[in-house]
Amino acid sequence: MAKSSSRNFIAFALLNGALLTGCTLLPWGSDPETQETGAVQVAQDPPVVDVVIAEMSILRESPSYIGTTQPFQTVAVSAREEGRLLSLTVDIGDSVLAGQKIGELDDTLLTASVNEAQAQVASLKAEVAQARAQLNQVKIQAEQAKIELEQARNDASRYADLAEVGGVSQQQADSFATAAAVAEKNVLATTEQISIQEQAVAAARARVGVQQAILAQTLERQGFTDLIAPVTGIVTEKNFAPGDLITPGTEVVRIGDFSQIKVVVPLSELDLSAIALNQAVTVRLDAFPDEQFSGQLQRIAPQANPETRQVPVEVVLPNPGVLIGGGLLARIQFANTRLPQVTIPESAIQSVEGQTVVFVPTDNSNSPTIRKQLVQVSDRFNGQAQITRGLQAGEQYIIRTNRRLKDGQAVRLSILSDTDG
Repeated sequence: MAKSSSRNFIAFALLNGALLTGCTLLPWGSDPETQETGAVQVAQDPPVVDVVIAEMSILRESPSYIGTTQPFQTVAVSAREEGRLLSLTVDIGDSVLAGQKIGELDDTLLTASVNEAQAQVASLKAEVAQARAQLNQVKIQAEQAKIELEQARNDASRYADLAEVGGVSQQQADSFATAAAVAEKNVLATTEQISIQEQAVAAARARVGVQQAILAQTLERQGFTDLIAPVTGIVTEKNFAPGDLITPGTEVVRIGDFSQIKVVVPLSELDLSAIALNQAVTVRLDAFPDEQFSGQLQRIAPQANPETRQVPVEVVLPNPGVLIGGGLLARIQFANTRLPQVTIPESAIQSVEGQTVVFVPTDNSNSPTIRKQLVQVSDRFNGQAQITRGLQAGEQYIIRTNRRLKDGQAVRLSILSDTDG
């Protein structure tokens, strides 16, 4: 394109200097036959045209946007229990590792709660042991009752047989039958006692389980007095010092993950059609004017700001060695997603009978003719027009002339016309 632009400029200068034919090239729409110049008209001569070759280019380059660097993620380390801050081993700017202990709260009250819960568990376990011993005693009584029932039934049967033959009185036989009935009720009572005592053992075990859960929860809460870094990063905020009283949910420090850098850029809703997720992005930082960084578009907010009509997008770039910090001014340029198309000067386009056309030569002879070629223009910018139909890259077209042109007209090529196509 640079070659054509240079050639066009030289041709324009030479032709306007009347070095070619003694004629003057005029803009589109001018007609020397209607101008009162007093000069000798050369209307009988074919018009002189400057021919160039159509080339591909991108009409609009991607604009730059302004954003601010941020850590890839920021995590707050908050207290989960109430207590006095005993120690805090980090300060702003310090690096920490995930899982590292960075502070500690006073756990005196929680330690007392743990001891109390442990004592309760021991007491309830003793109750379980006592209930089991009682259950075993009842089972022994039940076995004894079964043996006595068996003996009573045998005696009752034997004395009933003797009473039938007159060996003993009926009164004696009835007393042994009564004893057998009493023994049977005793077996039923002891069996019921076993069921009751088994339920007592189960209830005691349940109470132990509940108290053990309370103990485990208290032990866990005691562990919450240690302040642990959840991610690897750099401390960006510190809100308390040792000796301060901390309540649950209070943010003690903030840690930023700078392994990657996030740049939040507000875009106009009109720019959204030119970007896409995972698109390559070029990032320049005023803090590092001689360096260029490569990033990727990873998030497009689903909703625009109702007041500014701008949509926040997030660009992420790697940060080896934690070179880039937060809060820096970043200049973002998205990779151009537009494909090159045939681009020509707007001055080469004419409107003929309501049609958008360019004129093209029919051959490369010394006295060629021209014809109009319908074209479709997709975009115009900065004096250039992008052609999507009607003119292909490598084809010739007339960029300027010294007279209004007509379809089928004979013309003369300027000496700087590009006829290599």
